[in-house]
Amino acid sequence: MDFKDALQQIVNLSTEAKLKMAVDSYVQLLPVLAKIDSDNNGAGLVCAIIGSAVGADGKISPEENAFVKALFKAHKVELSDEQVRNLVQNHSGDDWRDMIAKLAGILNNESKAHLALLCAAICAIDDTITREEAQFLAGIFTA
Repeated sequence: MDFKDALQQIVNLSTEAKLKMAVDSYVQLLPVLAKIDSDNNGAGLVCAIIGSAVGADGKISPEENAFVKALFKAHKVELSDEQVRNLVQNHSGDDWRDMIAKLAGILNNESKAHLALLCAAICAIDDTITREEAQFLAGIFTA
């Protein structure tokens, strides 16, 4: 299966399946991120990852907004629409995408897979993956 087919399989999942995949990946990834970002217990990196994934195509769809809120709510954190917008605005752009790709490059294969699945679920939540989102995800998969 090639990269494009793998992404299409994620796009084809239900919203609930994408949320479960993202939550499961988040749970597995957080202890690893906490070791790297010990000052913030991994929270800073989680925000950077989620914000970068949502902002990869330069916009926040209503589905992405709702998905981010649901993802955080699964971890007992309530976000407003404005907080989601700020999260994305503060973590969008080439520098952030490059940082996420570098992070993927230092992770072991299991943690890298969790990072990739988390980001892919976010990018696919609006039932499409744009060219920009695919480029962002390719940077993670190839790191």
